[in-house]
Amino acid sequence: MLFRTRLRQQLSVPGLDALVSRVKAGVKTPRTLMKIPLYMDDTSAIGVKVYSGAVEKTKPASVNITREHNQKVDTVTTHYCPKTDVQLTGKELKRSAKFGKQTAVVFEQKEVAEMKTFGKPGLYLMGFKPKARLKLQYNVKNSKFLRPDETVIEGSSALFNALLARLAAREQVAICRLVARYNSPPDFVGLIPQIEKVVDGVTTPGGFHMVYIPYADDMRKLPYDSEAPKASGEQIGAMKDIIRKLASEKFPALDKYENYSLAKFHKYIEAMVFNRDEAVVTDTMEMDTAGMEQKAGPEIAAFTELVYPPEYDPSAKPKPASKRKAKDDSGGGAAKKPKKEPLDVSGLDVKGMVAAGTLKKLKVTEIRAILSSIGQPTTGKKADLIERVESTFPA
Repeated sequence: MLFRTRLRQQLSVPGLDALVSRVKAGVKTPRTLMKIPLYMDDTSAIGVKVYSGAVEKTKPASVNITREHNQKVDTVTTHYCPKTDVQLTGKELKRSAKFGKQTAVVFEQKEVAEMKTFGKPGLYLMGFKPKARLKLQYNVKNSKFLRPDETVIEGSSALFNALLARLAAREQVAICRLVARYNSPPDFVGLIPQIEKVVDGVTTPGGFHMVYIPYADDMRKLPYDSEAPKASGEQIGAMKDIIRKLASEKFPALDKYENYSLAKFHKYIEAMVFNRDEAVVTDTMEMDTAGMEQKAGPEIAAFTELVYPPEYDPSAKPKPASKRKAKDDSGGGAAKKPKKEPLDVSGLDVKGMVAAGTLKKLKVTEIRAILSSIGQPTTGKKADLIERVESTFPA
């Protein structure tokens, strides 16, 4: 109750609307992420501003507080030498990278700084490619938007607009190397031109969409089943009927859906402040199965009958996938390991070794073979195994 009381005092809002307006962030104005030059070559450059059109909205970071007084707890990290227990300073620390099982390469602080340096911040033009060569799956991050900036380099707007118009007319994209900040690793990006348009009084600004392109090291070859069954014309027609029935102009725009995780978080805060027993959260992304059944029930049933077998049960749990066997050199499945033959210990003078105290010279596998031959347990450490043999064969 102490936390709830202090939270209500800090917020001190008259009603729910005011609370929501303070807890939930409103629409953010466009904010420049960075101002960098776009280097055309060694002698010319364009000043550009970089904006982010879509920024993932996240919950506030959690803060550790004391149980009794709700005071913030600060975390302090201290390094000590494992041998002398002496506290180490930053200058006394080094970084290492492990290669293989045992090899570790140690780096000095200067070397670590040099490895993180990739040149001055900026966009470096590498060349041009047809727009069709920039595949949809290459967009691995949220794209950014570029506009000219006269404060970085005077005269940038004229050269920026000329480059924009020419690339748009030829349906080309500019391929660049991006160094966002000092000590930032370089990114591979493509600049897609967008000409300014006015539609129904709404202006679409002109500029470049900066799309991040994955490196060759990041691309994965997915296994495709070339023998997968293909849909028949009748099945395709049945799916078209379902899509036609469910297509609706009343379907909300894709940018109107709220983040359910954030909405739930905010509702729980409201419930805590107003001492409510529960938080009611509406999931706008929940599938409307009843509405879909009402609109396209017969079409869905017809499609199910065409595609699935009669005993198909959508509520049944799928069978666990079998583990894939590793291929051997011949291209087939993994070869079975041959069973190990049990050790032959019949020639050992176990009683004599027990009397002489030389059992410890044997290997663990040999001692276990002795115990196995007389029907004794073979688990445990070597000392336990020797003790078990000695108790069976007293000197």
